[in-house]
Amino acid sequence: LACLLARLNKEGLDTNLIELGTKLLSKLGDDQMITLEEDLEKVKQTFLNYQEVIPKNGVKTPTKKLVRAYVDGCYDLMHAGHYNSLRQSCKLGDILVCGVNSDLEISVVKGPPVFTIDERCKIAGACKWVDEVAPDTPYTPTLDTLDDLNCDFYAHGDDVSINKDGLDCGHELRAVGRFKLFKRTRGVSTTDIQAKLLSINEQEMKRLGLVPNEENKEETSPQENLLSIDLPKTLGSFNANPNFLASAKRIAQFASFREPLESYKIVYVDGSFDIYHSGHIELLEKARELGDYLIVGIHEDH
Repeated sequence: LACLLARLNKEGLDTNLIELGTKLLSKLGDDQMITLEEDLEKVKQTFLNYQEVIPKNGVKTPTKKLVRAYVDGCYDLMHAGHYNSLRQSCKLGDILVCGVNSDLEISVVKGPPVFTIDERCKIAGACKWVDEVAPDTPYTPTLDTLDDLNCDFYAHGDDVSINKDGLDCGHELRAVGRFKLFKRTRGVSTTDIQAKLLSINEQEMKRLGLVPNEENKEETSPQENLLSIDLPKTLGSFNANPNFLASAKRIAQFASFREPLESYKIVYVDGSFDIYHSGHIELLEKARELGDYLIVGIHEDH
């Protein structure tokens, strides 16, 4: 991008292209490979569009309507699949509205959520790809849902869910052409996470040494037992899903390429960030306020 901007500056174009170019490149498809020359033409055209919207005299001219995409979910026990769905949905329009299903709707279809509606809204709203959050939305969106939120279409993964009536959640919107699909993230789901949590039963706790056996229950207190255990290097099926691969490509899709300047005050914070919740978000927000650039360290699994 730096080389591209240098080329553009030689042609006398405005340095506001930094922001425009970054937004353009973030909208490219997962499998698109483009050359510098193609980048140049794309960003030049974006700049010309920018000039039409805000000309040099500073008077705004009419422009085409921004496309508003709507995506929804429970966003309970947020995981990489949720974030990847938001990333893909963001590319489908100019503004992404994220609907967070109500506690009642989720309880009827899937069972009660772990986090409250306020907590789930905060988690979803903290995502960089989300522009607006709509709380207490229905599990099955309707035309009224889109119209009330001023959205053009509904985006959903290609694993379309079934509602309590036995119909897929996008049947009404698909019929009128206001439904778009994106690829589901394979190998990770909230159901898998719940299964992992529930599978940690008393037998496994004993195997890990977290619960004293009957013969030494009175001899050793739980606190002493916790301090004396030798945890294995991996927790097996609880710890990782072999079907989910955090490839370099996936990490690049999620990462920010902004480099710190020498003058920046750099802050470091770390944690396990397992079962990501609103408390983690508040921690990161406070840490970010302490400097100009935040680096987050993630603890190892063992």
